[in-house]
Amino acid sequence: MINVWMLTIMGILIVFSILIVLYFVIMSFKLFFRPNKTKKKQQNIPIKEPIEPLKLKKIKSKELDLTEEELVAVVAAISMYFVGKEFEIKSITRMDLLSERYKKNKLKDFNRTKWQKHNPSVSWIPYRKKRWR
Repeated sequence: MINVWMLTIMGILIVFSILIVLYFVIMSFKLFFRPNKTKKKQQNIPIKEPIEPLKLKKIKSKELDLTEEELVAVVAAISMYFVGKEFEIKSITRMDLLSERYKKNKLKDFNRTKWQKHNPSVSWIPYRKKRWR
């Protein structure tokens, strides 16, 4: 039994001694055969300056109170102008835009009163005593 333990301890010592010798051999190869290419690569690479991201500007229509469709039409006309395509502008005056806006609002406010902000769901009939809901 003692011979078995002695053989296992000797085997473990031999394996670890071989691993230690291989480690020193590999480290010596790294020291003797160092590549000098890394220094040259770092010197040849130009340093690039960071590029600033584009800043997007939000289009606001406070003066004319334009709708989204009107803004899209204006932006499309400008982009077509820069591309060089032909297009036709029918009206660009503020009065035309405001008159169209007034016509749209007039149709919407036709059935509304001062105290009512929604369209009537049930009409007022005096003998049934139904009121606006």
